[in-house]
Amino acid sequence: MADAKTDEIRNFVVGPIQTNCYAYVSGGACMVVDPGAAGAAVAEHLADVRVECVVATHGHGDHVGGAAALVAATGAPFCINAADAERAMHAGEPSELGIAYDDDAPAPDRELSEGDVISVGTATFTVVETPGHTPGGIVLLGLVAPFLIEGYPVFIAKRVETSTTSMVVSVIGEAGVLVGGFMLRLLVILAALPVLFL
Repeated sequence: MADAKTDEIRNFVVGPIQTNCYAYVSGGACMVVDPGAAGAAVAEHLADVRVECVVATHGHGDHVGGAAALVAATGAPFCINAADAERAMHAGEPSELGIAYDDDAPAPDRELSEGDVISVGTATFTVVETPGHTPGGIVLLGLVAPFLIEGYPVFIAKRVETSTTSMVVSVIGEAGVLVGGFMLRLLVILAALPVLFL
């Protein structure tokens, strides 16, 4: 079970369009989400913890441009939905806006799919596929703490099923704990309904 008293979220604003990159820290370990640039610098700022995985919510360059440097500095595996893996591996090329990012993302060490579980320290997240902004968009649903880590608020509601809970997840805004950002938001869960076991 995650310990809300000791778990923390660190925010790094990176890249030419100031993408929010987050590190969820729990039990001396962390998961880095959406390292859009400056992967080596992010690794330096996380020297006090063990980076266990690098996750991309989708494959746009502003969310993966620093993944290669972060993976190289930490040895952590890179995780992304298969539908966005190819796009991510071209992140270093100029985008439609003419913006190029640090580097192409590496090939994924783990392809994430609906229902997959990511554990970091004492915290556990489940992957929820949210295609729309890109075909392989995902959110990470905290299974103990009531929040999502999401690249873009692109859906209104979706039923999420796990082995122990069933909930309707609705985006209602940014959690006050984080500096507001355009790219990555920590969102609150509107309602959680327990599964009825008959």
